[in-house]
Amino acid sequence: MQKELQKDGSFISKPFPAHMELLTKDKKMLIKYAQMIRTTRDLTAYYVSMLMHMNRRSKNLLLFLQTKYHLN
Repeated sequence: MQKELQKDGSFISKPFPAHMELLTKDKKMLIKYAQMIRTTRDLTAYYVSMLMHMNRRSKNLLLFLQTKYHLN
């Protein structure tokens, strides 16, 4: 899917066109594109896992601060 940004920085997704063609039939280039896709997918998965971890840590930190300083 093609991605564009809204004014607030969030993504606007547009669907793929009904008809698409390969950019090339060269096997080496197709392998290179596949590696680029895999790398992007893996980096995105790592980034999402880091965000989830930071979310858990922030909840724990908030709970600690509320308990320690009697915040409500």
